[in-house]
Amino acid sequence: GRLAENVPAGARVMGSPQWWFGFVGQDYLSTFNISYYHYYNNLSFADALRRDKPDYVIVDELFRIIATPHEAGDSEDFQAYRVPMDEHYEDWLADNAALVSTVNDPWHGELRVFKFNWARE
Repeated sequence: GRLAENVPAGARVMGSPQWWFGFVGQDYLSTFNISYYHYYNNLSFADALRRDKPDYVIVDELFRIIATPHEAGDSEDFQAYRVPMDEHYEDWLADNAALVSTVNDPWHGELRVFKFNWARE
């Protein structure tokens, strides 16, 4: 599919569970890992990503929700998925990854694929 076009075979990819279907046979990690690492191990957003070291991450609505602060009206259960950040996730991504693709989907909105270079750290 359009998301996988700019991701080489063998790359480790992190994204929402539904995008896995486009990456069958690759090392695919759920965006929910970020929430789990924060909830159970108190890892920051950045440290959770560093733990799994995805080569690519798909930024969609779920990623944006996880990476933004609590909003009024969130259910208590939903708040557990949000991971507080010291800076806006867009700024953090700009400093740590490169945008390789943007897909505008009528059902899912804007989907962006970023490539990390963990060797820089």
